[in-house]
Amino acid sequence: MGKSLIIVGAGEFGLSLALELSRKNGEHEYSSITILDREMPPVFGGASVDISRIMRPDYADPKYTAMGMEALKEWQTSTLYRDHFYQSEIIMMAHKESNFRDRSIANLNKLGLPTYTVDSSQDARAKYPSYDGILEGSRGYAHENAGWVNAEGTVRSTVGEILKLGKAQFVVGDDGTMVELIKEGNRIAGVKTKSSKIHLADTVVMATGSWTSSLVDFEDRFVATGQPVGFMQLSPEETRKYSKNPVYFNISTGVFVFPPTPDGVLKCARHGFGYTRTLPTAWGKGTISTAPQTPIENELPQDAIQALRKGIRESYGDAISKRPFYKSRLCWYNDTPDGDFVFSYHPHYKNLFLCTGGCGHAFKFFPVLGRYSAGCLLKTLDKEWLDKFALKDQKITPDTVIDGGRGIPWKTGPGRQELKNSRLSKL
Repeated sequence: MGKSLIIVGAGEFGLSLALELSRKNGEHEYSSITILDREMPPVFGGASVDISRIMRPDYADPKYTAMGMEALKEWQTSTLYRDHFYQSEIIMMAHKESNFRDRSIANLNKLGLPTYTVDSSQDARAKYPSYDGILEGSRGYAHENAGWVNAEGTVRSTVGEILKLGKAQFVVGDDGTMVELIKEGNRIAGVKTKSSKIHLADTVVMATGSWTSSLVDFEDRFVATGQPVGFMQLSPEETRKYSKNPVYFNISTGVFVFPPTPDGVLKCARHGFGYTRTLPTAWGKGTISTAPQTPIENELPQDAIQALRKGIRESYGDAISKRPFYKSRLCWYNDTPDGDFVFSYHPHYKNLFLCTGGCGHAFKFFPVLGRYSAGCLLKTLDKEWLDKFALKDQKITPDTVIDGGRGIPWKTGPGRQELKNSRLSKL
């Protein structure tokens, strides 16, 4: 009789791990895999539910560059993922004093990937004739080994594949909504859910994203931050004009803008210091930032709106940047000090495995993410990878400058801000 495993959370981390373990059934000790969440994925309000996520291998960290190229191949060729991938070139910009460009280009060149210098709007238009953006005070490059993916569509296909394989089961609703870990000394016996149902397991995986710190004490190693996202509607003529535009990413400000979707939706977002929502802990010691259960929509802080409009100006010009957003929201991530993912056992509970952290840049790796998380769970990865994804003894303070997986800290924009609006902070 094999062992039992519970995965709490059916987002990008939980689903990619469940899929990998289902595919490798018989090659590991788990014969029973249960995935818990409040609803059947895609889970409304989770970071994995969105129309688009960037696919790029551009990192100052060569390990993430290698992972990115591994994932890109899967997006392009896998029958499970290729219908959700849209090939697009990408422009990566950074402030002139940043060394990100040189470090990232060096990593790409080592893999034989050519790049094109973009130091001005004229450079961008020379390569992309429909580029109307206004670039000032930054330098960067472009290349073709990138694109964007339909996140929600990917999740739906993955759920279908997990069900087809038949090696894991989903438990949703009140029976699947975790409220408490059942602790027995230095191990976790199982999970108690909203319906008071107890799910017992040999190993429990926390793939709970921005809700992680509200469920168990991680001693300030994570911080949940809300990041602004905005959507504009383009006309059919504009959609055709800009359909071949590249993804735009200003790595210094954290603002990125996608090409329009086939139905003309222009999406922009910022992953920067973000906004916190601080509450007392359930265990009566200190405070934590956690995501609301109800998504915050159409009430972005004013500085976030200004930052998004600036990013659209840099990529699509003045006129479009001044249009109203027909929808906006805060997307919540679980940040770590160095931007690394955490695929690691809890230091105090030997059978509690963490599968979280660095959520803001994880989705691009979705096709291969489970290989790495499962490799850490089963301890089959090389030590250098186990060390990279370990839960490090780095605590986040109000002054911590979070790297975001980019190899450089963010240097512009306000630091982390607490949501002050009474409605937003209490959701």
